Amino acid sequence: MQLVRVATKDPQNASLLVVHLAGLFGGEQVSLQADGEVQVRLPELNGELVKTLKAVECWLQQSGIASAEVSVNEHSYAVEHPERVETRRASSRSDRSAGRAAADDRDGAREAVGRQ
Repeated sequence: MQLVRVATKDPQNASLLVVHLAGLFGGEQVSLQADGEVQVRLPELNGELVKTLKAVECWLQQSGIASAEVSVNEHSYAVEHPERVETRRASSRSDRSAGRAAADDRDGAREAVGRQ
């Protein structure tokens, strides 16, 4: 059994995600913790993980939340609102046409990258 955790900052909105995931995997596989974390127990990570991530993206879009942290086993990932990702891609394309873009390095500092 694999545990997928979705950290949310709003327990009320998290209940919407619980309802959606329970519809996909059954109510006994999904729980809402007191701190707003949603937990999903999956028998395996193949297609079920993709369904879970798509459900999180859908929930972000419906709730207007920018992103959520999703942990799978010992790894954590940021899942972002799909429309915000598209906006950033469009912005990135215009930066590339100018020949430069900014990127975050590991310590959070911004540095210019790209053609000069």
